[in-house]
Amino acid sequence: MRNLAIICAVAAVLFGVNYVAAETWVTIDVPGAANTYLSGVDGENIVGRYYNPASGSRYFLYGQGVLTDLTVDGVSFSKISGNNIVGSTSAPAGESQGVIYDLTTATYDIVSYPGSDTTSISGMSGDAVVGTYLSASDKSADPYSIWYYHGCFYNGSVWAPVNMPGAIYTWPRDIDGDKVVGQYYDADYRGHGFLATIVAGVMTDFVTLDVSGSEMTNLVGISGDNIIGYYRNGYETQPFVYNNGVVTNINYQVGESPDPNSVNVGSPSASLILGGIDGDSIVGSYQLSSGGVHGFIRTAPEPATLALLGLGGLAMLRTRRRK
Repeated sequence: MRNLAIICAVAAVLFGVNYVAAETWVTIDVPGAANTYLSGVDGENIVGRYYNPASGSRYFLYGQGVLTDLTVDGVSFSKISGNNIVGSTSAPAGESQGVIYDLTTATYDIVSYPGSDTTSISGMSGDAVVGTYLSASDKSADPYSIWYYHGCFYNGSVWAPVNMPGAIYTWPRDIDGDKVVGQYYDADYRGHGFLATIVAGVMTDFVTLDVSGSEMTNLVGISGDNIIGYYRNGYETQPFVYNNGVVTNINYQVGESPDPNSVNVGSPSASLILGGIDGDSIVGSYQLSSGGVHGFIRTAPEPATLALLGLGGLAMLRTRRRK
């Protein structure tokens, strides 16, 4: 058992809840594809990418048994919120921009942080998106280093930077309503998860969320009270879901997995890739020991197992604009 440490500035609270949740796993593969990756889910709609040698990589929307091709040259899609799908596009010179695709009108909106050379969108909720940007001066310093990237927020009319105070790198990964999750690196180059709240256009109540005893924590998705992410010890990376003070390791095991070769009984799901979350449903991909990547959707009505230790908070900002 591990504890999830919530580091704040005020008080410490120990939440102790242990119960077992029923899980269901369903494999979702595009017919004929060598690899299928699922990255976002909203209700019955799932966004993903598949690859086969004949057609290369293609993006798709899957919902109510219908597969719709979303492929546009130079565009990668990641998350879905309502009728909008977000991602990034690359210009001929290599600079990327954020993309918001409206399924209703079949139109694209290109968004860029003011003065940036590179903008990438990683999450969306309603009209609000979060992601990262790289300025021209940052790019000239080192175009390949993540340490020069900055977090950002956009609400449809105004952009704002999102940077954890004292961090050398902040990456907002997902947003749900007024809650934002992601990862930041401290001055010692250690990765931490964070949860922040948007109040009157400003990101506040910035809280560090780390699995205690771990070397790294990364939060990649949020839906209501559920947060998904990874923590690492040594060479092992463990996916988990957090809900109201408890954390559950997510493991694909024999008896649960559609394929008994996916992972050994009791071993960490190092080959499990988390994509997105909506309510109790998590989508992602897993890789078999025999090769090949498969999409999955995991449903668990009540996340469980592992205690959570809580302590107080910091603060943060956000804003945005369309290009």
